[in-house]
Amino acid sequence: MRTLSTTLLVAAGVLLAPAAAFAQPIPTEANVRYGKHERQVLDFYRAKADAPTPVAFFIHGGGWGAGSKDNVSKLLDTQRLLDNGVSVVAINYRYVHQAKAAGVDPPVKWPLEDAAWALQFVRSKAKDWNLDKERVGACGGSAGAGSSLWLALHDDMADPESADTVARESTRLWCAAVVGAQTSLDPKQVREWMPSAVYGGHAFGFRTDGKDKAAEYQKFLDGREVVLKHVREYSPIEHASKDDPPLWLSYSDTAEVKKGDRPADPTHSALYGLMLREKLAPLGVEMTLTYPGKPDGDFKSATDYLLASLKAPRPRPASPPGPASRPPNVLFVIADDMNKRLPCFGDRQVRAPNVERLAARAVRFDRAYCQYPVCSPSRVSFLSGRRPERTGMYGNEGPSRTPPLRDVVFLPEHFRKNGYRTVRLGKVFHIGREVPECWDLSEEGTPDGKLIYQPAEPDRLDLRKLIVAEHGFSPAAKAKPFGGGEGAQSYALSGGADRLIDVRNAARAAELLKDGAARNARGEPFFLALGFRRPHLPHLAPREYFDRYPAEAMPLPPRGGPAIPGINKPVPDEDHREALRGYLACVSFMDEQLGKVFDALDQHKLWDSTVVVFISDHGYLLGSRGGWWGKNVLYDESASTAMLVAAPGKAKGVGSQRVVEFLDLYPTLADLCGLPAPAGAEGRSIAPLLAKPDSPWDHPAYTVIATGGKPTGLGVTAGRWRYLQHPDGRKELFDVESDPREWKDLAADPGYAAELARMEKLADDYKRKYRGGK
Repeated sequence: MRTLSTTLLVAAGVLLAPAAAFAQPIPTEANVRYGKHERQVLDFYRAKADAPTPVAFFIHGGGWGAGSKDNVSKLLDTQRLLDNGVSVVAINYRYVHQAKAAGVDPPVKWPLEDAAWALQFVRSKAKDWNLDKERVGACGGSAGAGSSLWLALHDDMADPESADTVARESTRLWCAAVVGAQTSLDPKQVREWMPSAVYGGHAFGFRTDGKDKAAEYQKFLDGREVVLKHVREYSPIEHASKDDPPLWLSYSDTAEVKKGDRPADPTHSALYGLMLREKLAPLGVEMTLTYPGKPDGDFKSATDYLLASLKAPRPRPASPPGPASRPPNVLFVIADDMNKRLPCFGDRQVRAPNVERLAARAVRFDRAYCQYPVCSPSRVSFLSGRRPERTGMYGNEGPSRTPPLRDVVFLPEHFRKNGYRTVRLGKVFHIGREVPECWDLSEEGTPDGKLIYQPAEPDRLDLRKLIVAEHGFSPAAKAKPFGGGEGAQSYALSGGADRLIDVRNAARAAELLKDGAARNARGEPFFLALGFRRPHLPHLAPREYFDRYPAEAMPLPPRGGPAIPGINKPVPDEDHREALRGYLACVSFMDEQLGKVFDALDQHKLWDSTVVVFISDHGYLLGSRGGWWGKNVLYDESASTAMLVAAPGKAKGVGSQRVVEFLDLYPTLADLCGLPAPAGAEGRSIAPLLAKPDSPWDHPAYTVIATGGKPTGLGVTAGRWRYLQHPDGRKELFDVESDPREWKDLAADPGYAAELARMEKLADDYKRKYRGGK
């Protein structure tokens, strides 16, 4: 038999068969409805067997605008599959032009999500149809090939909480065998691969009469940023991860190809497969790429590959290049209420040599955004991998495992389930809001192991007699009713450092790192989460840290920018300097405790086997914007904060200007440690940025605030722009490239109408997705 890729013909965007197709058997069940639309039907061909049979799941080609399930035996030898105990399903799906007529954005949503739903429907029929639900291999040509790869690489789209039994079924595949697949739909990316590329714009609504493909594609390129999040969602390559199934890709190129070529058929060129293989190889995912110009492997057709894969035990994933090693450990450090007043972020007044020490080994993310600028909502978000609207956590009260998170596997819990010893020291979730199932060992760091909330520390830790200097102000304090936000309260101590919770937890972490090194020798990785309380209020530290920051040397905040509503009156200069002194003293105090932990990493030679993350839960304003002291506003000082990630084998001592979210940490750590991708997590792995900090990365960041238990404010960060919708209805647009302090609101400037419209669309899309409506 000829290699299947030599028989791939394309006309008018429709995948056609060679003149001699395979014999077409009669379906066991024809036109079975899996949805209400006339196109949502499938044919089922049942293999005769006593035991449940594997399934070949066929998705037809035709540019998502033509073609039919009736073409199954033009690509697959259906009868041969049946004779060898493999059942076959062939589906129709709704076309993109039908989706566009119905106002679906983007139109490709219908054919791709129909494929996922049809797959779930087939699994729901496993008992009736005698199917092995696990062994399902997708196949197809052209657009059907792209759809198959999208299913193969996408995280599981099952909804375990759904009342619909079909929706609860998995969308993960055993394998995929495809012909002429488009692995990316990003016009900028594809044009970099193949300057002659002209395919894909119709999937996102960029279509004219179809006669001038180049002009049509140019419209797609010009409008790319508007639809970029959809392009990323529906491009298979964007979902690649270590837990993806083995793949077989065949193409029609008759000569060997390389990036930058202009193939005769750019829509179905092996360059798509070549670039996917480049992405999958470091992940250890098995992929066979074959075409006449470079035949590869023993499989001459999709049928050959499906029979071999579906009937055999799952092959072990290939090891990534490089020396074999055990999974890395994780040290996850959270400093409470820390902003970017740090030397590595450009502040030379602050002394934080141990954060600098980490920065020399790490990638520094200059534009990392929390999803909610308050302690518990932020922590629950990044530890669950869900946005605040999904967690239902909008304040510091209530358990971390909210009702919507009843069955969610939290970040440390995921590591625990995958063989890691997980340890919690200090404030990881909020105080008193820990999740026991996350931890093998969980310690507060308090003298008696009981909860001590931060305002009670001076009394509960028996420190009152050791306070040698005190300063305070708060909007709620009658003596000094000025400022806004949380205010400030500082205590300088003479002695008693050994009683402080951060000191105790740093010492305990050093002990546990020694134990972790011994466990590593036995092949047991660890996940150690260490939560420091400082620089959160009260600013409580030994006097020597205050002495590093004389009050008279403390700068006043720059004046300017929109003031925050709710400020009583400006903070007097003297009080401002004292408050800033207390905050910076606690930054340096926290940094010294961090140094004890890093000393242990040095002593036990753990740096080369440990991923180290240092973050805060959100930023913090220090008297700017008219006197705001605190968080819980959408401005950059509150929403963006320090994030450093040091990973073995990744970049060191460099910064990244890419916009990232704290949600990205969960999938990133799973990715770096070779764990399965977390089900339902809404972030994305930033591993590419850890390898190359300036890699292409066009993903917006979203920060939420709520009023009365409902999300009412939204901040959107995309490229150089920040767009804020405040709870009081105000809307602001800032160009942070030229105005990093966010002082000049451009929302009402007609010269920025296009940028405002683009950012408003991102905000509207977000609210439709996460706050109801379609």
